[in-house]
Amino acid sequence: MVRNKKPMKHIRSRKLTDRLIISLAFVIILITILITFYINVCMQMTKRKTVEKSNYIPGHPLKTDFQKNDEQSKIITSDRLIESNAECIDTTDTFPDIHDAIDKLQDEQFGDITSTTQINPAPNPTLGELLHMKITNETTSLELFHMQITAHEMYPENSTVVEQLLNDMATLPIAKVDEKDGGSQLKLTINYRNGMTALFKPKRCDINVPNPQNQIYFSEYERHNSEIAAFYVDRLLGFRRALPTTGRTINMITEIMNIGSSSLKQTFFKSPPPDENICFTGHCQQYCDYDTPVCGDGDQLEGSFMAYLPDDNVTDRRTYFHPYQRSYSMTKKAEWETNPNYCDEVKGNFPMERGRHLLDFIDTAILDFLIGNRDRHNYQIFKIFSRAFHMHYDHGRSFGQPFYDDLSILAPLTQCCVIRVSTLKKLLNFHHGSKTLSIALRESLKNDPVAPVLSEANFMALDRRVEEILKEVRKCIANKPAKGVIILH
Repeated sequence: MVRNKKPMKHIRSRKLTDRLIISLAFVIILITILITFYINVCMQMTKRKTVEKSNYIPGHPLKTDFQKNDEQSKIITSDRLIESNAECIDTTDTFPDIHDAIDKLQDEQFGDITSTTQINPAPNPTLGELLHMKITNETTSLELFHMQITAHEMYPENSTVVEQLLNDMATLPIAKVDEKDGGSQLKLTINYRNGMTALFKPKRCDINVPNPQNQIYFSEYERHNSEIAAFYVDRLLGFRRALPTTGRTINMITEIMNIGSSSLKQTFFKSPPPDENICFTGHCQQYCDYDTPVCGDGDQLEGSFMAYLPDDNVTDRRTYFHPYQRSYSMTKKAEWETNPNYCDEVKGNFPMERGRHLLDFIDTAILDFLIGNRDRHNYQIFKIFSRAFHMHYDHGRSFGQPFYDDLSILAPLTQCCVIRVSTLKKLLNFHHGSKTLSIALRESLKNDPVAPVLSEANFMALDRRVEEILKEVRKCIANKPAKGVIILH
């Protein structure tokens, strides 16, 4: 008897079909679950509640959904930061009370001056004119820069020498490298083949990684990008008292080790696998050991190059202690932190009691607040000028806390309650003019050789801090006569 095999084949085919259908259904369910999960995550990431304005208190950290205590996790996307900043800045407040105070003061002082009256500015000779410096074919861009220095500023607003100097520092061949004496952290003196000299600060940390919140200010890393950005902020504010600074990437073997001093060469080594980067420690008070070396990306190292000041044998400088310097102690506070009338003492002491010193002092505090610099411990002036400006230098410990606005940096302004009208107008224009400070700085930095120079968080912090300064000025003119707060000269 012959069996009919057809039904068996049909049954097997049907079982196979059922299995395929079940497998396909399982795959569809799994894909649906994954898509649902992805949509939920995306919705959480795009919520417009990154920073609630009602929860933001000036002088306190700004918390975001992504911000965590681990410093490596503090990388915030630009679109969320823009939303956060827009919620924290009141662009509808154009500070009309401050504008009115300025207009009234200017009318009182200049209203009776006729159009035919000529105001002769005071003489403002350059360093080159005072020292009878001569330009030759061998004159470097650094020497030309030195010749432009006056009692009012490092360089004139329309200077073309600064751009040439920045380009030269970023491109000219290097002849010799030495370690720079003084200071707490590693710095190198760069000697170019044409005789120019620059100060080099190496890259220590990523621009997107803020300082740990519990780190004390005098133990922070000095950031190379901070020196670059601070120069441009100083320039945009119209101060022009900071030394030109540019970024540059150099070969650690051919442009440091091979031409460096013997003591510096001995500190070079190669990091363990798998990275095997070129590193060195150098010699300094902080972070010059094998636990905290300077390491490149392979043999490439990014850093800042800042122009040197004229030698002491060309023109001497006088150094003053900053009256609002911090205690540099874990337990003690400086006098200005406990005495609200401390500014009265400052204004009565040399050299603040005369000339431009006090107003320069306030300008410096405004610059430091904008860039987050709490490490201002002294300042210098050129002795050759009778009323010289305060130099702005040493900004390495800046731009490290973009989520924190330290109002104590503004103590000179809040206690003394004086400000130059030119500085105030700049801040008002950056707040509600055609271009914010963050946009202007972004445009200035975009062509730097190591761009991007700042994180998005730091750009946004600048605009937020501009508003905080204007709020403090508003408090001053509300409590004191405007003519004693806003200084027109």
